[in-house]
Amino acid sequence: MAIRRSNLLRELLDLIQQQHRWPLGVDVGWSHQKRSMAVASTVDVFTPFNVRPVVVSADTASPIFAWEGKFKNVCEWVSGLPEKLRSLVVVAVDGPIGPEGRPAILRYVDGACQSGQCHRRCPPASVTGGGQMLVQRTYEFIDKLCGGLQVQQLFKHGTPSPRRKAVEA
Repeated sequence: MAIRRSNLLRELLDLIQQQHRWPLGVDVGWSHQKRSMAVASTVDVFTPFNVRPVVVSADTASPIFAWEGKFKNVCEWVSGLPEKLRSLVVVAVDGPIGPEGRPAILRYVDGACQSGQCHRRCPPASVTGGGQMLVQRTYEFIDKLCGGLQVQQLFKHGTPSPRRKAVEA
């Protein structure tokens, strides 16, 4: 295991030196008691930092390294990643974020995600109700990952139109 870990660390150092971007998918959960948060990447950024990922592989694709943990543990892991490695991440966050900052009013997407094909696949409370904990946890995680980057900086092309249909990813 020590040899594998040192090889992985070497691969991560190469990734950093060559300035390669790496993908990270995040499904935000907010529980400190349950493993409600999931992260996944095609780069094993887990094993070198003492986290045992589940490896999903297919014959035609690169393996995917995934980990499900408590909010607190996932935040500790991401805070422990070297700053240079965090600066190269391309992240997709499944959580309520918006171009104007933390959502505080009912948005078009809230209603759309609580009906149709998305019904029962998101928190039953909107961001104006019980969903504020999910908003808070989403921004806490982004802050840990990005080190204070303003979420507004992520929206370079303006506000998405409220008339666009919600599309299930």
